[in-house]
Amino acid sequence: MKKQWLSIVLVLCMVLCMVPTTARAEESKTCELKITVGVNGLTGSAEGATFTFQIKKAINEVTAQYYEYGTMTVTVGADGTTGTNTIAVEEGKYIVQQVVPGDPIGEYVWYSISYTGGNNESGPQSVYGNGNSTEFKVYNTYRPASETKVTTLPITVTGYKADAKIADAAVTTTEPGIKLSYFQFMEKDSAGDWTSAPLTGTFKADTEYRVEVYFNKLLGCDYTGLKKENVTVNGVEADAFETTWSGFPYNKDYQVIRGLGKPEVVKTVESIEITKQPDKTEYMAGEDFDPTGMVITAHYTDGTTADLPETGYTIFRGTGLMQGQTDVTIQYNDGSGSSNIKTYQNITVKPYVGPHTHTYGGPWYADAKSHWHQCTDSACPDPSGSTKDLASHTFVWKVDQAATTTQTGLKHEECTVCSYKRSENTVIDKLPATHSHSYGTEWKYDDTNHWHECECGDKADIAAHSASEWIIDTAATGTADGAKHKECTVCKKVLETATIPATGSTHTHSYGTDWKYDDTNHWHECECRDKADTAAHSFQWVIDKAATKKATGIKHEECTVCGAKRSENTVIDKLSDNGSTGNTGSGNNNTDKPGKDDSTKSPQTGDSSNLIGWLAALFVSGGAAIGTTVVSRKKKYNR
Repeated sequence: MKKQWLSIVLVLCMVLCMVPTTARAEESKTCELKITVGVNGLTGSAEGATFTFQIKKAINEVTAQYYEYGTMTVTVGADGTTGTNTIAVEEGKYIVQQVVPGDPIGEYVWYSISYTGGNNESGPQSVYGNGNSTEFKVYNTYRPASETKVTTLPITVTGYKADAKIADAAVTTTEPGIKLSYFQFMEKDSAGDWTSAPLTGTFKADTEYRVEVYFNKLLGCDYTGLKKENVTVNGVEADAFETTWSGFPYNKDYQVIRGLGKPEVVKTVESIEITKQPDKTEYMAGEDFDPTGMVITAHYTDGTTADLPETGYTIFRGTGLMQGQTDVTIQYNDGSGSSNIKTYQNITVKPYVGPHTHTYGGPWYADAKSHWHQCTDSACPDPSGSTKDLASHTFVWKVDQAATTTQTGLKHEECTVCSYKRSENTVIDKLPATHSHSYGTEWKYDDTNHWHECECGDKADIAAHSASEWIIDTAATGTADGAKHKECTVCKKVLETATIPATGSTHTHSYGTDWKYDDTNHWHECECRDKADTAAHSFQWVIDKAATKKATGIKHEECTVCGAKRSENTVIDKLSDNGSTGNTGSGNNNTDKPGKDDSTKSPQTGDSSNLIGWLAALFVSGGAAIGTTVVSRKKKYNR
């Protein structure tokens, strides 16, 4: 009986051995270790810089013994200053350590590293599988590869005027080799003491102020040559330049103090007028407005007036005057660029007279109604007077997003010549459930392809443009340029335009090798439009698609000389049963041969890598069970 129980136990062991390990294993907790790298000391971006770390796990937390668990690389991201990466780890206590100093970044070299909670490596942190990340922070500092000498410190104060908000005043420096860390305005009280001016207040006209500015050194810079006489505030030497002081603000390297006196009382301009006309008021197209002799007077809200300096106003529309222009705009300059206090100086602009010759080409100019070409020479004295090829737009609808049975579409109108757009984002209604495409015969096109288009936006017959030979629009003469263009031979879109130079009195015909043709004849043509070698076409049939017993074919006629085509898409009837196959190739085109059918193959399921081990375990367990049963029966028989 005991032997039978042993057999049962062995069989159960065999079955349990065949159960997948993942079904028996206890689910491990998810632990995540995160390393965040910060980079400082740069004036530019560190994006793409990489830093490699050793990750060490504690063997014994009491004795602080660690072994190398793995490595991880962190890359600085798009913000240019930080990078983060994570790795899945087992639960436990970890430290991280940067493997090597960082590589140079631009003109900066690695200087130092610091860890949160440690010096040469991070402080230890425990990582638990609670679904959160445990973060280790590391900071890399860089310095310039070469040392910069800082010998001057120009400081500019703006916004200091009576009744201006103190918070709006600014302090800046143009010296890149030092960091402006803090500034404050101080005001003198009735006892003669300096106190901090409140940021919520305004500068008072009857009060004296000074500015205190604080700076920090930058790595890679030498300040031994920076002296007080070279430190200025609004162009005037500073009152004090200190390298040591006590109190707030802390951890600053330099202090600059400069008295500003009482703020200027700024009067408000109400309007401006031209009180003296400029010396010149008549111009030729292309010239610039000349303000010589002109006087602009400002009228203030307090009733006073004053003539403005040239920096006190700005002239608009005064460069490259255009024929027919009647004035230029004079605007008061309050520093904002948009004071809206204006007046106008009347002028007369006559047509340009001179040796300039217009040149054309490039893109179309356009407004809502028309398109045109104008001179492309940047030095053209009269661009508006050079207009040619002026014509109204020819609009066609173009689908931006095709409509479906569940969603509306979008379309716009576009000029077929200059691509000017209108009626953008016009909605195309949803398609009915029974919609059938109707493409029509009108060609739609863009710069690359042409196609037929259904009103729903679906396209058919899409193909690339096929450029024609040059087509002469206007023949050149001895004194005047001509014009020519290339167009798609299918949809007629104009693909290219060019000027035909005037032939001059010594013009010699050059016919080239390209054939021109119409429905009847072909010829060679000079740029001046003179023809040579004119002859009638010589047509022969060319098969585009051979007919078969099951399908019709297609053919066309083509001139053997110039390649002109006619009778395109002529149908070839299907072949009779005793006709030729029309197959001129020698290859085997049999597509009815059965392919290999793998459908009867047994599917591969699971992982068979341990199949031999399972079979061995099954064999041993089964053999043991059989042996036990035989022994048991033998003893019973002997009894």
